[in-house]
Amino acid sequence: QLFGNRFRIIVRNAGATIRQRQQGGGQCEESACNDADARLEFQAAIRSVRSKGFINYIGMQRFGKGGVRSDLVGRAYLQRDYLRCIDLIFFGPPDGSNASSRVKRPMTPRWAEAFRNTWSADAALRQMPQHGHGQSRVWVERRLLVALRRLQQDTDGTLDATDTWEDLCRLAFLSLPRGIRMLYAYAYLDRIWNLCASERAALGLEAPIAGDLVWLDREAQTARPLEPHELGSHSIFDVLLPRPGQLVQMPKNEVGELMRRYLSYDLDGGAEELSVEISQDEECPFPIHGSYRTLLERPGKLRWTFQREPGDSSVKEHGSLGQGCKAFGSDSYEVRLAFELRRGTYATMLLRELMRPRANGSANGLSKDTGAGRGIPRHVVWASEDE
Repeated sequence: QLFGNRFRIIVRNAGATIRQRQQGGGQCEESACNDADARLEFQAAIRSVRSKGFINYIGMQRFGKGGVRSDLVGRAYLQRDYLRCIDLIFFGPPDGSNASSRVKRPMTPRWAEAFRNTWSADAALRQMPQHGHGQSRVWVERRLLVALRRLQQDTDGTLDATDTWEDLCRLAFLSLPRGIRMLYAYAYLDRIWNLCASERAALGLEAPIAGDLVWLDREAQTARPLEPHELGSHSIFDVLLPRPGQLVQMPKNEVGELMRRYLSYDLDGGAEELSVEISQDEECPFPIHGSYRTLLERPGKLRWTFQREPGDSSVKEHGSLGQGCKAFGSDSYEVRLAFELRRGTYATMLLRELMRPRANGSANGLSKDTGAGRGIPRHVVWASEDE
């Protein structure tokens, strides 16, 4: 059974990366930043992560690429809105950005424009790349179009004349492999987990609070809420957050209430009725049972070194380092990291914690600005009277 993964990561051009992080956190002006300060600050961040851990967020790669938001597709799947599923996969989410937004949507590919203009799956397939890397990047889209073309052509005569476009979208989406469809559903649930982890961070990460979940039986994957008198016998590293499902226990505090409200807002029935369709032939719901995930994680066997970039032998004096001290040339060194993480923990989230800007003078990886904005923690509210 897989316990975890071992990573060896090299951060190239580390001098520039760390100084940009310092400047982003208001820690120093550009002229005042130097390599020695940057390395010391980075080492403090590494030591903090080793001892205090980092928020065990699900990595951003889980939520899609190429303009497709997997979490939004998953929500539509759980809502049985298959027309919406097809639209999100083919065209991406609606453009809600304003004119000043720096985020630019990817250009709509030719095949998607052809489909938008004709609603013909055959016309769209003729515009798709047939060979090379471009073909593999649109595997899901091609599979959907092939299913839609078959349904539109109705060559076998089995398509009911009363079937609507929504019916065709349902049949096409459910033709995708079950594993792919479940990844969409779990992406939505993982987004809720990340949101609730940020809310829990805003409540403080020094110790458990009443209502937090801890293991009741780890092997049986059951959890229970902490009572106020038990807080002293557990650490923050014992705290769990559930990935929503029918059989999971919710925290009995603000975080659990947020999770319930979020699911009730998006889905009929909330967490108690989380299920998806898995068959084209019958509307038989497949229940999603959920699981638990630790709020914080610490890397094991964490080691790091600072080394020169390959081929760079430059050394320069730095007056601010003190008489006789020398430093690597500007941006000329790399950081080599080696560590182990438990199964399901994302190395990208550990690196995100190491590289994020920090408030002036703070090397604490779990300071108040973690996951909930800068300075004063921000909370999710659902109505004006809650503000």
